[in-house]
This record gives sequence, C-alpha cells and structure tokens, in this order.
Amino acid sequence: MTALFIALERPIDGFDPYVLGHALSLACDDLEVLAAELKVTPLMHFFGEDVSDAAWDEDEVAEDDADELPEERWFAAADGVRTIDTLLQRLSANPKAINGGPAVIKELQGWRQVLERAAEEGVAWHLEIDF
Repeated sequence: MTALFIALERPIDGFDPYVLGHALSLACDDLEVLAAELKVTPLMHFFGEDVSDAAWDEDEVAEDDADELPEERWFAAADGVRTIDTLLQRLSANPKAINGGPAVIKELQGWRQVLERAAEEGVAWHLEIDF
C-alpha cells in the first residue's frame, strides 16, 4: 500500500504528525487536476524526497549519477494550509468531484491540523512517500 505522509523538518514536542495519506496517494492525479482548476499549488509540489530515506541505496548509484539525486526541500506550512483549505472547500461542496472523495476529505482534514500546528510552531514540512 502506497501512502503520502507529512514529514516535519524538526519534531514538535508532544505532537504526532502522522496522518495516513493512502486515499490521497490514490487520488493524486485527480487532486493535481483540481488544484490546477482552482489555481492553487498542487500537493505534489510539496514533495521533498529525503535522500537518506530514499527507496534506492545511494551506494548503488553510479558516481556520475550521484549529482542527479533529488535534494531535500522544505516548505512553509502555511503554504500547504492554503492549498488544503482550497481543496477542502471544493470537495466539501462536492465530495464526488474525485474518486474516494469522503476518504480524501478526511485525510486532508488531518493534514490541515498537522500543518496548522506546524505553522504555529514555525516548522517547515514536505511530503514523502511510504511504499
């Protein structure tokens, strides 16, 4: 089962940021189209692969290809909240706008809570993929 999840740049004391993003991973393409239609940053724009946790083994990458490994990127939590709020507004009005709408809404609401807390704490974030 593939899932998207939020990774925080640093831990927040006493706060667990994990919200399973399985429905979000299944609806990724639909959410991309919806974000473009709503003129907001698509969720996958916030992807910031952590090379140390990558699915490949850095030792197995040819030396010539080592420079092509993605660099870790972090984003302001408030930017993610803006995207999620816009998506939630549309999906709450029409949950059937995408496949799995109710599950996607539930996961987006969980992500919003995480990112809202991260914004309050000044903690950056990015998306990662759990295979």
